[in-house]
Amino acid sequence: MVKGLNDPFIKPKLAYFKTIAGQLEPFLKQFQSDEPLGPYLYTDLQNILQFMMSSFVKPEIMEKEKLTEIDVLDKSKLIGAKKINLGFSTREAIRSIDKFTDKDMLIFRTDCQLILQTICLKLLLKSPIKYKMVKGISFCDPSIIVASVKVANYRFKTCLEIFVENHWVSGIVGDKLEREFTILCSNKSFIERAKQFSRYEVRLDSFWTNIAIVFNLSSAMMNVLKKVLIFSHGNASVERGFSVNKECLIVNLQEESLIAQRHVWSAINKVGGISNIDISKKLILNVRNARQHYEEALKLKKKADSEHKEKLSKKKHIMDQLQQLREKKIRLMESAQIEVDSIEQEIKELNK
Repeated sequence: MVKGLNDPFIKPKLAYFKTIAGQLEPFLKQFQSDEPLGPYLYTDLQNILQFMMSSFVKPEIMEKEKLTEIDVLDKSKLIGAKKINLGFSTREAIRSIDKFTDKDMLIFRTDCQLILQTICLKLLLKSPIKYKMVKGISFCDPSIIVASVKVANYRFKTCLEIFVENHWVSGIVGDKLEREFTILCSNKSFIERAKQFSRYEVRLDSFWTNIAIVFNLSSAMMNVLKKVLIFSHGNASVERGFSVNKECLIVNLQEESLIAQRHVWSAINKVGGISNIDISKKLILNVRNARQHYEEALKLKKKADSEHKEKLSKKKHIMDQLQQLREKKIRLMESAQIEVDSIEQEIKELNK
C-alpha cells in the first residue's frame, strides 16, 4: 500500500481507471433492470468493444476485420504502447507529475494496453456478443431498423433460422414471417414511429405491443416477439430476488407465506410504491374475509394431505402384495426345480 501511494503515476493510473470505468458503468447499471433489454445487448457491447479497441488496435484492422474476430493479443495488429490513446483526464494527470523518465512512461502505457487487452479478451470470450442469437434478436431495436432496414431484415432472418433449427417455428411459418417483417419495415408510418422511439422513455415490449395493434401483426409474429423479449440479459433480477427472499425469511415460515409476501412486494413495486396502491372495494372485502379465506385454505390443505396419505397407503398395500407374489413365485420355482432334478436323476438311473 505504501509503495502504491508513493508511486508517481498513482494519479494517472486512477484517472485512466476512471476513464475505463466511465465506459463500463453505464452499461452495467442499465442492464440491472427487469425490462426486456436483450435486443440491446449486441449493439451496446459492440460500442464498448469499439471504444476499447480503437485505443490500441490499428485503424486499418478495425476497418477490415469484424470486432469479434480481432485477435487483441496479436502484436502485428496493435499500434504500440507509445501511441495508445490515454484520454484527456489521464494526460492531464501525467502533466501534473514533476519528474519521470521515458522508461517510466513506457511502462505506464504498456500497463494501460494490458488493461485494455484483458477487458477486450474477457468481453470476447465471456460476454453474449459471440452468440449468433444475440445479434439476431437485435432486429427488435427500432434504432437498428431506422439505421438500416437491410441490416434489420438480415438479423431477423438470422433469428428465424435459429427458431426453425430449434423447431420453435416451422419453415413455412418462417417464410411468412420474413415477408411480413419486410413489408412492415417498408411501411413509412412504421419507420416514423421507430424514429420517435426512445429506449430511455418507452419500454421495448410496450413499443412492439402498440405496433402489433396498429399494424395488425399476425399471431405468429407476436409469438416470435414474445420469445425474443423474454430472453434473459443477465442475472441481476434473479440475484435481487434471492436478496428479497432473505429479508422475508423468518423461523418456521412456510413456502406459501413466502410466495404470498413476494406477490405483495411485486404488486407494490409495479404500481410505484405503497402510496400509489388503489384501495378498491374488492381489496377491502378480501382483507375483511382474510380469516375465512385462511380457514378455507386450511380445509383444502387438510383434504389434500388426507388424499395424499390415502394414496400412499394404497401404494404401500399394492407394493406389499407385489412382494408377496414375488416371494411365492420364487418358492414355486425352487419347488419345481427340485422336482425337475429328481426326474432327471431317475432318467439317468434308467439309462444305466
